[in-house]
Amino acid sequence: MLHKISLSSDSSQFEKVLHTIEGVQKDSAKQIIDAYINKLVEEAMNESDEDVYPNITTLCQYLKRTQNSKLKCICQRMIMSNEYSQKSAHRGCKVTIDAKINFSKWTRDSFPRRLLSLTHVYKKDSDHKLISHLSIYTGVQLEDIEETNIQGNKSYSESQKLYLDILTKSQVHVFQEILLQEKYFFIWKNDVIRAFDSLNKSLSSEELKQFIDMLLVNLQDVVKSSKNDIEPVLAYNCNMLGSALIEALIRNAYVIETQSENNGDVTLSDLLSGKNECTQKIFTDLHVKALSYFLMQNFPGDSEGLGLNIRNSLAHLHNVSKDLLSRYGVAEVMWLFTDVLNSIYLFLCENQTPS
Repeated sequence: MLHKISLSSDSSQFEKVLHTIEGVQKDSAKQIIDAYINKLVEEAMNESDEDVYPNITTLCQYLKRTQNSKLKCICQRMIMSNEYSQKSAHRGCKVTIDAKINFSKWTRDSFPRRLLSLTHVYKKDSDHKLISHLSIYTGVQLEDIEETNIQGNKSYSESQKLYLDILTKSQVHVFQEILLQEKYFFIWKNDVIRAFDSLNKSLSSEELKQFIDMLLVNLQDVVKSSKNDIEPVLAYNCNMLGSALIEALIRNAYVIETQSENNGDVTLSDLLSGKNECTQKIFTDLHVKALSYFLMQNFPGDSEGLGLNIRNSLAHLHNVSKDLLSRYGVAEVMWLFTDVLNSIYLFLCENQTPS
């Protein structure tokens, strides 16, 4: 019967069993009881599930009362586990991943698939529908239920914010590599020019072409820089141009789709509003919310500012982060610019016919 009761059993039942065997110390039963207790001790030494800790505590109390020599080992094990749990709860865990990008395969691909592969993936259960990484979110996660040190609000759950932060680091790694290798940069640059030239007949904006050329020239200077980091003024120029072009591309696509005559009155907040059916049609609801997280302080209608506010901090020279004045920040804005360009390209491909 004893083999049916283990550390994972109900705590009240477990406690009753230990109290029972504590009163049965006859020689005939002692060998069976010792074997059972040794099994529980071994189980406790290898256990990592905190749910069974109450039963381990009960076991320790039993060992203390019976003056069992195994008590010291388990107590040390529990102290170590408790200290680790407290440190994890306070500081979290750091996980490092050696992410290798297969750029040789990427370079052999062709336009437009090559450019699209940097920001988009095939939708699950579909072989033909491409969606942005920013449109992917799996729903409620553990972080949304348990108390964590990740701040969320009504627009962005803790797990959604965590997903965006992890995705950023992954994508920045890719675009930093493009900025470090001249051959990769020129492939990306030529693909961007081809994508925009296809869009330009729909967007009808020679002015945008001029500013995209300016961005590409500045990015080329980043590539040419042999330093580990770059001059803040160069990073600022790239990021200000990049974020302004992101807004301009979204606005021009909005104007084309709504057939509006005047786009000067449409702000970034209007474009990335949850009530703007046009931009949600172009990008999806999750994508719009993700873009607002990066570009603005908060999602329109939400008073809590969790957003990175990239566009406004650069435009108003207010709370500009150190990252935005570095190669890392350039890679981040370069990724977001590519994502928006690709998304609009795909939308117009499906609804019109770029040349």
